[in-house]
Amino acid sequence: MLGAFPLAEVHQVAVDNELKLLVVDDQHKGKEEMSRRSKREGSAEYQELPLTVEDLSYPPPSGSGLSLGGRPLSRRKTILTGRNLCRLCLISPLLVILGAVGWYAIVRGLRPLANLFTYGTRPLWDHQPESDPNIFVPHLYAAGVPPDDRAACARHNVTLRANPSVRRLIDATIVSTEIDLLELRMRELEDVVDVFVIVESERTFMGTAKNLSFAQNRNRFARWESKIRYMATPGRELAPGEDPFRVEKEMREAVTDFLAKKVQPADTDLLFMSDVDEIPAAHSLALLKACDFPLPIHLQLRQFVYSFEFPTDSGSWRAQMHEWLGGPPQTAYMHSKATDRVLADAGWHCSFCFRSISDFVFKMSSYSHSDRLFGNNNYQKLLNPVEIQRKICSGEDVFGLLPEVYTWAELLWRWNGATKSPSAVNVPKAVIQDSERFRYLLPGGCVRDD
Repeated sequence: MLGAFPLAEVHQVAVDNELKLLVVDDQHKGKEEMSRRSKREGSAEYQELPLTVEDLSYPPPSGSGLSLGGRPLSRRKTILTGRNLCRLCLISPLLVILGAVGWYAIVRGLRPLANLFTYGTRPLWDHQPESDPNIFVPHLYAAGVPPDDRAACARHNVTLRANPSVRRLIDATIVSTEIDLLELRMRELEDVVDVFVIVESERTFMGTAKNLSFAQNRNRFARWESKIRYMATPGRELAPGEDPFRVEKEMREAVTDFLAKKVQPADTDLLFMSDVDEIPAAHSLALLKACDFPLPIHLQLRQFVYSFEFPTDSGSWRAQMHEWLGGPPQTAYMHSKATDRVLADAGWHCSFCFRSISDFVFKMSSYSHSDRLFGNNNYQKLLNPVEIQRKICSGEDVFGLLPEVYTWAELLWRWNGATKSPSAVNVPKAVIQDSERFRYLLPGGCVRDD
């Protein structure tokens, strides 16, 4: 009922889709002025007036009737205040951000959200780990200059070892499906390595059964048969909730055991250790074999993703050279820090450098970091061959993650993934020797099989 409204108050209503004001006329002709408290209802006559710009002015113009008890109506009775507008301006972006975060968490999952926050804000709270090797040994090399003579050692401020040819150089690595990379590695190192130790498992680090790739393709490596020492392990399934890195650790322990019992290095033999996609340059190992560098020493590797078309950084350092020294506990097959010394620019780390899309799918779902895949609610989309192919050619991360970097400049530079390079100078020699076979590892060869 209109009579229920207080005397001389103003209310907004919608009439015929036009915003109007109802104004109470407290000067009704022919009636006595009544007490506002005792006989408010029925005493007022309401008039319907169009809303004009003049009506919304503050304070109201005199004679407009927009008053209450002789006082102009407050700003709150007429329009949204400037203060409220400011509040709305502040709250709206916050609501948009919260809504976007909620949508991202629902669609992608909490782990990708945590990764986005962690990697996207890393320059604010983190820095290059002090635990990384930080004593860089300058590396002096040019094509055609011997890397393993007395002059080479002198350039590096070390001496030539006595009888360097007497001590064996053993290259030990673990293989899953990376048969092409293993071939590149062995062709690169064939003139400097004396023994190739190759170990593979019947199960992935996630515990799923797989083929023995090297055993099935051993004929490809017949030219090095006399140098190969091979072992296959049964592997095992993961216990519920078990960390796959535990299985990886057991695999490395199995390599150490195989070295000690089957290969039986002499105390002075050299052991080079790295993952199969961490390929040292032949001249780097020749230098370390010939010259009396303090050991152990890490090798800094140029890092690439998908092929040698996409360099990322030079942060790979886990490849390392040791003297056997009787084996464990002094020496064991490892992939962690052993020393602060690192030989600069000593090879290549080509991550996810596979020939076929099916190899990408297998690696994404089976290696130790598979939480990057299965922590995503939408992980099946990440395994879509079309999506994987698109990312291979654009340099984007296959898991949709930001790069792990420690400066804003590097984060902005690599925000959308790696940047293409037209250069394939200084890559493993077999990539150039068999450029057609390994076209997928060269600039312009991003389209994969199947």
